[in-house]
Amino acid sequence: LEADDAKVRLSYKDKESRIILQGQVVRKELIDESKILYGCKLEKTPDGLARYLNQKQTEKNRLR
Repeated sequence: LEADDAKVRLSYKDKESRIILQGQVVRKELIDESKILYGCKLEKTPDGLARYLNQKQTEKNRLR
């Protein structure tokens, strides 16, 4: 990915949940010869994202 303002799309599925994230690359950092870290800004917050993140955090806290 070479363009500074490239668009990215991620479709994530976890059990019954499916979340699609779309955004624009705002940062690119070389970690090592085989890894690059990209920072992206979401174009909009998907419906259900906050609920999904809260649910996952609650599950994680229960395991402590």
